[in-house]
Amino acid sequence: MAAIRSTARAWWSRWQHSILLKVGALFVLLSLTVGTFLVTQSHLTGQLTGVSKAIEQAGTERMRIYKLASLIQRLSPSSSEPEREAIRQEIAHFERVVEGLRFGTSQHGSVVSHNPLLAVQLQTLQDRWSTRLKAPLERALKVEDRSTAKQDFLNQADDFVAGWDQLVQLMEHETAARLETLHSRQTWFLIVFLGFMAAAVAFLDRFVRQPLNHLTAGADRLAAGAFDAEIQVQSHDELGKLARTFRRMAETSHDPVIYAELQRLMLLYQAQAERLERGEDCPTDPGEAQPASKSRG
Repeated sequence: MAAIRSTARAWWSRWQHSILLKVGALFVLLSLTVGTFLVTQSHLTGQLTGVSKAIEQAGTERMRIYKLASLIQRLSPSSSEPEREAIRQEIAHFERVVEGLRFGTSQHGSVVSHNPLLAVQLQTLQDRWSTRLKAPLERALKVEDRSTAKQDFLNQADDFVAGWDQLVQLMEHETAARLETLHSRQTWFLIVFLGFMAAAVAFLDRFVRQPLNHLTAGADRLAAGAFDAEIQVQSHDELGKLARTFRRMAETSHDPVIYAELQRLMLLYQAQAERLERGEDCPTDPGEAQPASKSRG
């Protein structure tokens, strides 16, 4: 615990004494906000794309039931093995799609993992398929009892497709709910991001622009000879150090000897400027020149 407090104090001290750390932390926070939004948006968009593909597959499987009904009606004792194999392939394809809806595929994730109603409906359809539709199909593929098996399948096909329609509708509702969630998160992100931007502008104004303005105004007053000017920068960062340096310079300039020397040098440089205006030669060393007033006397 002591180590944590010591680390926290060290970081707080760095925070107080470094404007670069403050600005860097601000940009890191903004970057994390944008990054979190982009990751969340990408995840939700991927889910929507996956559910859309799953809906497309589910819609196709409704027609597969009627295709199986058509194939089984054409089935007769004289049917060839390729015709029976075509029915087996349709059965296998339907079951793969159902398993993909439950557990996910390479094209989409599980469509029932976030919605219990979808899970119940899909399980009901799987049970109905196994007990009421697949069994008659398997019997119809055999020679004996083919007519009864055909009729059993045809009697169940319409109800099964109706249940499959309900499953597709639930998936469409799930897609609409996820789309609404995506729009809601986009709106909230925009509000939060605008809030962060306003806070960032206020932060930069408080810790950068205002101290720089105070420093500029203080430097202008010092340049004008107002050595008693106060520079109102109280921070402990780089700008605060610069302000304290200016204050020390101003305090040093209050010394009478230093002030007189500064005044003398100002007069010398003024005299040189006047000579240059008149086209006269000026000594290289300012100390060799005399003030214009004394030379005329």
